[in-house]
Amino acid sequence: MALLAAKTQRVLATGVYSGLAVTALLGAIALGNGVRLALTTPLTAVSSSPQPAVTARIDAEPLREVPTGLLGEVAGVAQARDFTLVLGADGRLWARGLNTRGQLGVGIAQTVVADFLPLPGREYQAVAAGGSHALALDRHGNLWVWGDDRYGQLGNGQTSHAPQDRPIWIARDIVAIAAGDRHSLAVRRDGTLLAWGENRWGEVGNGAQEVVTTPTPIGQGFASVAAGAGYSMAIDRKGRLWAWGRGEGGRLGTGDEKDQSRPVQIGENFSKVTAATAQSFAIRRDGTLWAWGSNLLGQLGDGTREDRLSPVQIGTGFTSVAAGGAHTVALKRDGSVWAWGSNGFGQLADTKLDDQLKPTRVAQGYDFIAAAGGASVLARRNGVLRMAGAGPAPSLRP
Repeated sequence: MALLAAKTQRVLATGVYSGLAVTALLGAIALGNGVRLALTTPLTAVSSSPQPAVTARIDAEPLREVPTGLLGEVAGVAQARDFTLVLGADGRLWARGLNTRGQLGVGIAQTVVADFLPLPGREYQAVAAGGSHALALDRHGNLWVWGDDRYGQLGNGQTSHAPQDRPIWIARDIVAIAAGDRHSLAVRRDGTLLAWGENRWGEVGNGAQEVVTTPTPIGQGFASVAAGAGYSMAIDRKGRLWAWGRGEGGRLGTGDEKDQSRPVQIGENFSKVTAATAQSFAIRRDGTLWAWGSNLLGQLGDGTREDRLSPVQIGTGFTSVAAGGAHTVALKRDGSVWAWGSNGFGQLADTKLDDQLKPTRVAQGYDFIAAAGGASVLARRNGVLRMAGAGPAPSLRP
């Protein structure tokens, strides 16, 4: 769930009960994760509040193609629990899925949108999907937000039960964004880290626990951010990794399960970070992948089902990672896609439905990956989108 300043990422988003993907899915939200046009690095995820039920199904076909209509070439994808945002190479944004809180940003009252519809404007370079809200960064560094605002996650100075169904501007000079379940993060061009939204576990990082309705400076010298279910992570310009917010399950990687209301350093020499529901991932500058947090279904990929309170190495040669509710998808330099963790819906791109405790190669030749709830999405720049795992309700079936 985050974006690296001055760089771009191959994974668009990861969800807090999951990660980044390309259709409405059950179980979690791919927050954090911003997507960018040059595509080379970090990412993030999302999460946890009650949401309208989405009917899941299991498909016999491991990877099924998702029609994209008039999208054209793809530059990134961001998946939430029940909606999908796709960034086109031409700078346009497209949305599909549940729209009960205006999370699609297309300005219509329709509660479910089966086909991709364009959002206003066409100068976007990054997008992040939260619980029921979203953030987008245009090519001039302007930050736009829309969707649910009951917890101040839009940063417009208020909390409102009335959804914002079209993008509204809230900040300039932004280079990285991340959307958590009910909070948001951004990095200014000068390295200032901004946070706002729900703050129940200290996820805003200002030392308090009250809702924050406007972008609030938390620190200096940062490059990328990731937002998960009640917690946040960031990498500074020196490669140091920081975490704060909810500590349950070891998702902060601090060695314990204590909540942290201010950023705490947990490592160094990192280039990308992903926050999900209760599990986290980061990639070091040498390409090694590290994981920590909840591991009941093997979603960390270390060969066990034991929770990890501190980062453990999973593998090497990775360029991006997307975390679903209880499964993980990762991309290597050679374009190969690897997956592990829960496979109850076939989200690991096979039909065996057996959990995998270690990374297993599942596909080749993809540029973007995403994971949310019980599904995974793989995308190529030429516009090909394929999904594995739980699909949405019949009205949204590809």
